[in-house]
Amino acid sequence: MSDVVFSSWGAPIMAAADTAEENRRAPAGLPGPFDGRRDIKAFFGWDGIVLCAEDVNVVDMCRAYMTAVRDQSCGKCVPCQTGTRVMTATLERICRGAGAPADIDQLKDLAEMISQTAKCGIGQSGPMPILHALHYFRPAFEAAVAKKKAIPAGEYRSHVGTLHGGLSDSSGYSALRGVHKGR
Repeated sequence: MSDVVFSSWGAPIMAAADTAEENRRAPAGLPGPFDGRRDIKAFFGWDGIVLCAEDVNVVDMCRAYMTAVRDQSCGKCVPCQTGTRVMTATLERICRGAGAPADIDQLKDLAEMISQTAKCGIGQSGPMPILHALHYFRPAFEAAVAKKKAIPAGEYRSHVGTLHGGLSDSSGYSALRGVHKGR
């Protein structure tokens, strides 16, 4: 994960167009399985997005990531249990080519509500990459809705574990990474 095209992981925001090539490296603070030892195309996790390839479809990766978050929700609070289901269904609808312009704002509203009201770390942090994607890649969502064409599903691998440090030991995280480059 040496060449970074875009990163909202931690701070500051890094976009390849604005960053010297020698400074395009994996940001600090990624969990062990994704800390730069692997050559991956993208990473979505509790603290943002890291893109290492131009061809990553951010809208589709949001769909896959939100599916993983929904599947890992403990289901103990309504905001996370119901909100992640609705967010996943909305992203699936957009990726099928059946999305509406209002879906984009609904995703943002739901992500903010879940992050602010969920009881567990997954609910509080899981929607953060979606908020980052909507902020930095909104034109991709708008184009997906306007084109009304299905987006082919990419290949992703999810990783769920417990983070020791930034979140308490009882909080989990869900990270989704794009397939390895060259595969």
